[in-house]
Amino acid sequence: MKYNSVRRNNEAQNEEIFIKIILFILWPFFSFLYSLKTPNRRSSHIIFFLFGILFGWSMYFQGIGIDFHVIVERFYEQEQITFSELINIISSTLTFQSDNKDCYNIFLNWLTKIFSNNFHLLFTLAAIPYTYFLLKSLSFITSDKVKFKNSIYGLAIIILFVLPKDLFDIQNFRFGTAFWIAIYCILQIFYQNKFKYIILLLLTPYIHSSFWFLIIITLGYYLLKRIRKFNNLLYFCSIPFAFIAPDILGQINLNFLPGIFQKWAEGYLSDEIQETFGMHSIYNGSGFFWIQILFTLFKQVLYLIIPLLLLKEFKKKSYDNRIQSLSSFYIFYFSIVNFCQFIPVLGSRFWDIARVLSIFLWFKIIYQKNSAKSNKYIFLLLISSSFDFITKFRLYSLILEPDFLISNTISLIAKYWNVYSY
Repeated sequence: MKYNSVRRNNEAQNEEIFIKIILFILWPFFSFLYSLKTPNRRSSHIIFFLFGILFGWSMYFQGIGIDFHVIVERFYEQEQITFSELINIISSTLTFQSDNKDCYNIFLNWLTKIFSNNFHLLFTLAAIPYTYFLLKSLSFITSDKVKFKNSIYGLAIIILFVLPKDLFDIQNFRFGTAFWIAIYCILQIFYQNKFKYIILLLLTPYIHSSFWFLIIITLGYYLLKRIRKFNNLLYFCSIPFAFIAPDILGQINLNFLPGIFQKWAEGYLSDEIQETFGMHSIYNGSGFFWIQILFTLFKQVLYLIIPLLLLKEFKKKSYDNRIQSLSSFYIFYFSIVNFCQFIPVLGSRFWDIARVLSIFLWFKIIYQKNSAKSNKYIFLLLISSSFDFITKFRLYSLILEPDFLISNTISLIAKYWNVYSY
């Protein structure tokens, strides 16, 4: 009887997958929206994965303001290299014998040009690992059969989890791919106690060099065992630093750093980055811009409160080793990131990892425990992210043609099939 039940369940799942794939071929955007009704289903994850790949194929933008055009120009500027030349480039990067920081980008350019000079194929290939690790990270939430429910609040948790690095960031796939690999590895290492994923985590700086920062934090967490006893105090001390203006230490002397890290750090503290992302950049705009500043500050405060709420829960109840292990790293990581908020771009980028981990631990510890308060806080997080949604809407409108929302998959593929220049 049990065998027959499993067989019927598998047959039903296969039928559901088949129907959704047909729907995806006919109307991919609707199939994506329809799958959001049941995001914990295997069939929905298949659609999300296919949609991410199609999204990568369909992106197009000419102009400045986002990284898309830089990635495309770099693609056409890179001459086709042999496999042995590629290995030499990668090995010199791995052994710090090269100033090159685009190891992953070079690899994808090389792989794409084996098949075509169509830059749309580059973003399609980039979308595969990006979407895969995004969904693998998300499955830590959607696969929780006890806590996760297909409801408006379950969907809100998913949105808040994915929002820091959603599909738009395929357009600058280096950081986004490293981001989701890092999230996946952190959950595997500290939540699942699978330390073999440290090897995969160590590869992230070769996808985007800024992830040396995360590696240093992770190594510091393991080496500074005594400090872990003062983890909570460390976090409390770090909170004021989270509000320090991002260019206050722009003139810091970095000669004490090793050569490769000195160049990397100087890039984040350069005049160009200060002008774009530093404190004085917030004055460039209308009065409406100050509303965005206030919403950003509101969001920052809400996320800074989450560790305090989690610590309060730990005093009420003891949790299993998985929660304790991840929470300990999370508090340490969040503290260090707060201390580094003065660094333009770097601080905000790695604060996004803290946001994702905040939502995950909120889901595991607080979500549905006190549903009324929990739901109100989720609502506040969504409200505080209002300008994120507005910004995302504008950015998506830049890289997608309107017909992406209504066309079938075959038409979207055919539209960009014979593109060989930019």
